[in-house]
Amino acid sequence: MKLDKEVIPSGLPKDVSTFLRCIGITSLYPVQRQAVEAGLFKGPNFLVCSPTASGKSLIAFMSIVHNLNSGKKSVYLAILAWPRFCN
Repeated sequence: MKLDKEVIPSGLPKDVSTFLRCIGITSLYPVQRQAVEAGLFKGPNFLVCSPTASGKSLIAFMSIVHNLNSGKKSVYLAILAWPRFCN
């Protein structure tokens, strides 16, 4: 997977753009941009499946920030697969 960063899209909700600036994020990975374009902020549920270190946590944090600022609740589930438990 190519991990060249892309500039933050201008169409992000203002609260999300502010959050990203506050934590020093100036660009998004392709999977993060794809999540935004696929409707991250439009529906009640969103599933992300992507390789390790591709930006999944920031996708979750962007959604959580937007939901909390909109008076909504958020649930973040991260499924961990430990090799010794997968046999």
